[in-house]
Amino acid sequence: MSVKHVAHPDRYARRAVGGLCALAALAAPNIGSTQPAPPVTFPSGLDRPVLLGWLKQATDIKPDDVVAVSPMALIAIERSRVMADPEGFELVVRAEVLDRDFAAREHLLSWRATIKLACRDHTASLGEVIGHDARNLAGPSRPIRATGEGWRPTVAGTVQGAIWSARCDKAYKPPLAALDADAPLRTAERVPKPTPSVAPPPPAPAPEPIVAQPTPIVAPPAKAVPPPAAPSSRNGPSVQVLSTSDAAEAKRALAGLKARHESLMAGLRGEIVALQDGATRRHRVVILGFRAPGEASKFCQSLQAAGGKCFVRSDAGRAASERAPSN
Repeated sequence: MSVKHVAHPDRYARRAVGGLCALAALAAPNIGSTQPAPPVTFPSGLDRPVLLGWLKQATDIKPDDVVAVSPMALIAIERSRVMADPEGFELVVRAEVLDRDFAAREHLLSWRATIKLACRDHTASLGEVIGHDARNLAGPSRPIRATGEGWRPTVAGTVQGAIWSARCDKAYKPPLAALDADAPLRTAERVPKPTPSVAPPPPAPAPEPIVAQPTPIVAPPAKAVPPPAAPSSRNGPSVQVLSTSDAAEAKRALAGLKARHESLMAGLRGEIVALQDGATRRHRVVILGFRAPGEASKFCQSLQAAGGKCFVRSDAGRAASERAPSN
């Protein structure tokens, strides 16, 4: 008599359970998995091909949405709607930090801000600014500016000037748009010790649409007449030239700046601002006394042309822990 093989019932049960587990893994492969966070990257330069490649690799911003590029950050318009009174636009803009040192100092990689534009008056009003410690507005957030400010004139060569041009100037062209892709990206790119030269006059009187357009500065004569004294308020635009944990180094840097750039510092004043960054006390060398953001931008461009390093401090980039000048 032949004996037929009969599988044990438990074996079928084990096979069924195993099959269901395999299907569940295929249906939801990421359940319970932990993916390491992608490394934070910064573009190696500010020329168009490098920025386009970095933008695609590190952010979710479309090139046509970018309206301003500066050494500190790249700005894009996220949302826009027409505003009737005053006639203009209400925008939501976002930024990705390009400066590695600034990101480390302020623990800031991206931020979102609201801004209103009055097209006829050439003015803008900055509202709430929310900062994030990760790319693409991810990670923990914190308010950098909780309330808005009044209407202020927009200045060509600044971030607000570029945002105004993007919506109010019909001749505006986005800096990273596909059109005219072979043209160089016009921005305040950091080039060590460039040779100053006189720029040709612009072809049209329209406001400059690109942020931080580097206008070569001709050094003034040694005996230039100093301008009138600048306002004493510390709430105006300012330029930062150094941030260090060594108080003596900050004092030497400020003294050297006054000695080497006497004509450039005429009518301005330098201060050392102290702040507590965790367990470290830092000292910032800051230049104050500018009447408008445009004056601060021209000062920084002149200092960079002479081989120095600096950036124009914006309200979004100022640390909340910053204290009065140290003695």
